[in-house]
Amino acid sequence: MSEGKEYAPGSFCWADLVAKEVGVARDFYTSLFGWTFEDRPVMEEAVYTIFSKDGKQTCAMFEMFPGMLESGHPSFWQSYVSVESADETVKKAVELGGQAAQEPCDVFDVGRMAMIRDPGEAFLCLWQPRAHKGADVMNEPGALVWNELLTKDVERTGTFYAGLFGWTGTVMPNPAGGDYTVFMNGEEPRAGMLELTPEMGGMPPHWGVYFQVENFDAALEKAIGLGGQGTFPPMEVPDVGRFGGIMDPQGACFTAMEPAGPEDCSL
Repeated sequence: MSEGKEYAPGSFCWADLVAKEVGVARDFYTSLFGWTFEDRPVMEEAVYTIFSKDGKQTCAMFEMFPGMLESGHPSFWQSYVSVESADETVKKAVELGGQAAQEPCDVFDVGRMAMIRDPGEAFLCLWQPRAHKGADVMNEPGALVWNELLTKDVERTGTFYAGLFGWTGTVMPNPAGGDYTVFMNGEEPRAGMLELTPEMGGMPPHWGVYFQVENFDAALEKAIGLGGQGTFPPMEVPDVGRFGGIMDPQGACFTAMEPAGPEDCSL
């Protein structure tokens, strides 16, 4: 079992869903992954919903802000990277050609967060941990297992994250065509990156999340029965696993992954 209570700087540690209708999203994900939930008040008339699997926190959800909701924006997942200092990381991101999308701010006593926009226009959240380190568990069914950047500018964006987090990029063939970059932090794989193509239908640059499942085909069938849909055909990569895209009933996309074996729980 992989307990995610401590995360090295530069590691993905958390994810949350920005949902149009939290009730609809809650019903979908608790049914799909077997999560339980706890609503925690964060401000007047606002709550932050913590999802857990077998009593261990996996990720969270909150309601989309009115302005974004009125624009018709679909629900979406956000990814968080653990950092030693949110302020210093934002400053460095700007120096490297990124933008401060949300200035650092304290989140009660649990941590300090910020959001950046990389040179390829994808958003990424930064988390400076205090009481809350991140997910209690990863790389198990119903938990986060991988993060992946889709970008229009692989070279420039790869250089940005290398400078920001010290990641190195290992390029390998993508079974779907083109190249796939695995970001490494020392010997540890941290995330992946691939280039957006016209065949992807105008999808914006973004950091996507992968959730582990025991059986991909069964998970996809269940997601469809709950009002979701598949977004790209299942793929099978030797020694990695079988995976494919799923969209929830409100437009939030994620990837479900069935690992190749009990020891192959991440790319």
